[in-house]
Amino acid sequence: MNKIVIAVVVLLAAAAGAAPMLVGQQAEGAVRSLTQEIDNDTLFWKVEIQSYERGYLGSDLVHRFQPVGADTDGEVPVFVLKTHLDHGPFAGGLNAAKGRSTLSLEGGGPASIQVPGEILTTVGFDQSLVSHFKLDDYSWPVPDADGKATWRNVDVTLETDGALSEVHVHGSLGTVALEAEDGSMTYGPMDIVADQARSEFGFWTGSGKVTVNAIDVLAPMQGVAFSVKGFEIESRSAVDDGLVSSISIMKVPTIELPGFEPIALDISITFDRLDAAATGRLVKMIQEAANDDPAAMSNGALMTEAFAMIRPGPRFSVDPFTIALGDEKAEMDIKLALPPEAERMSPGPETLPLDLMADANLRLPSGMVQIMAQVQPQVAMGVQQLLAMGMLNQQGDDYVLAAQYRAGSLTVNGAPVPLPFLP
Repeated sequence: MNKIVIAVVVLLAAAAGAAPMLVGQQAEGAVRSLTQEIDNDTLFWKVEIQSYERGYLGSDLVHRFQPVGADTDGEVPVFVLKTHLDHGPFAGGLNAAKGRSTLSLEGGGPASIQVPGEILTTVGFDQSLVSHFKLDDYSWPVPDADGKATWRNVDVTLETDGALSEVHVHGSLGTVALEAEDGSMTYGPMDIVADQARSEFGFWTGSGKVTVNAIDVLAPMQGVAFSVKGFEIESRSAVDDGLVSSISIMKVPTIELPGFEPIALDISITFDRLDAAATGRLVKMIQEAANDDPAAMSNGALMTEAFAMIRPGPRFSVDPFTIALGDEKAEMDIKLALPPEAERMSPGPETLPLDLMADANLRLPSGMVQIMAQVQPQVAMGVQQLLAMGMLNQQGDDYVLAAQYRAGSLTVNGAPVPLPFLP
């Protein structure tokens, strides 16, 4: 009985002793896989592991982020990420590894710039990864502008699953500011929320939202001054039954310009019925060309996939597109559509201009024209010319336009408009 107990203890001790080495191998595999995925998905940037030294209880590694095609002689600045990983299950806790990283900008100048703060990373036994970017306030001189730049606090968390099929990014970036002798600019703070999943066709779908509290620019010597309050961009995309759909929404509650009433924007752009398989092949071609040799991309292959992508009959719309100037609001919408390939005049690209269907509508308040004419008198003259040409009609207090394109023919407010580029 004692011999059995001793044998079990010896086996457990051996397993415990070997555990850091085994999980260290697992952590390295996860890091290398994630690095390769980031490199594949990032356009015009090369992401690589410069060195990886794996020990018994820990590992040290260095990542480099540099523009594609940039020389390695130090003339072009590159981001360098240095990481120390502690291997689990002991030093790293109940995980494959835990790490601490520092970021620096090297090259392109006499000295590297060390970014203050750190990045804390956890690698799970399932090869999932959680990275917390916590960067401190930092300022650096900008000699060319005779000023300095500053950022305030970065706090962002990135999570991936073990299969690298999901990515979640949540966090905030503090204010970025540039102060120079002839002006200043501030941007932020900014909040980011993104939840993405890799589709079976290789590209990412999901949702994302970026909210910027304010953008302020002041350059008195150049006569430039404007302020943007509450800038917001949101997007959602999905694949359903082999077709891609997407919607992007931009809202700007307040834009302040000298001499104008406050301006507000609300724009929504949607498209759907794109072939998902062709979209995946097209995205892969663009990624490979951008990260290798852009000149090597075949225009013929690119066009083949582009036409395959629109085979189901895509639809595109900008609705709404509103611009508010004080209490006045202009509204516009645009809709484009192609029928499915089987319903077109021919399967090739030659008849696409005849197959295309398009509609556009505009409603412009006369009060907005009067406000704009106070700053730019030619605006009123332009509106009168469009009225004389029939491109605008007046309905009550509004100027309106209704355009329709069908089978190669364009009408504006019911009147035909010749198109010299079509037979």
